[in-house]
Amino acid sequence: VIRPLANEDGRVVGSIASADDVTVQRAVEQRAAEQTNHLLMALASGELGTWRRDFVTGTVMWDSSMERLFGLEPGAFDGTVESWFAMLHPDDRQRVEDVITHALDHEDGYAVEYRVVHPDRSVHWIQGRAMVTRDATGAPLATIGCSGDVTDRKLVELENARRAREAERLLAEGQMHRRRLEFLSGLNDAAMDAADHREVDRAKF
Repeated sequence: VIRPLANEDGRVVGSIASADDVTVQRAVEQRAAEQTNHLLMALASGELGTWRRDFVTGTVMWDSSMERLFGLEPGAFDGTVESWFAMLHPDDRQRVEDVITHALDHEDGYAVEYRVVHPDRSVHWIQGRAMVTRDATGAPLATIGCSGDVTDRKLVELENARRAREAERLLAEGQMHRRRLEFLSGLNDAAMDAADHREVDRAKF
C-alpha cells in the first residue's frame, strides 16, 4: 500500500509504503473456495443430503437427497424427530442421541456415523456433520448439516477389522498349539530317558 506524504503546507514531498505477506491468507481462501466448490458439486450431484432441525418449532427439514439417503420418496418424510430416529438402526439410536446431546450442551458442531434401515429392510451407513446455531444466551436454535452414504467405505472397514480379529485368533491358536506340542515333546523325551515314573515326575520341561 502506497500513501502520499505531505509537509505542513500540504505539498506532497514523498510517499509511505507498507506491505503485508498475504501468502497464508491466500492459501486459506483458496482452500475454503475449493471446499465450498466440492460441497456445491456434491450437493448438485445428489451425493449429499442437507437438513435443518429447528428447536423453536420442533421440526426437521430434509431436502430430496436426504430423503433418498433414507430410502424415502421425495416428500415422504414428515418432518419429525421421532420419524428420523425410528429409521435409525436400533443399536445406533442411543449413541447418536448421546452425540447430539453432548454437542448441544458443549460444542459448536458434531460428526457422527450411524446405520439406517430403509423401508425395504436394507441397512446403509450414513455419515452426518452438523453445526449448532445459538441465540444470544447460548441456547440452541437449530442444527444445520449435511449427510452422505458411506456404506461402501464402512463395509470395507468392518471387513478389515474382522480379518484382523481372525488373524489375531489364529495367531493365538497357533501359539497355544506350539506350546502344547513343546510340552508333549518334553514329556516324551523325559519318558524315554527316565528309568521309572519317579524320574518323569521330577523332569522339568
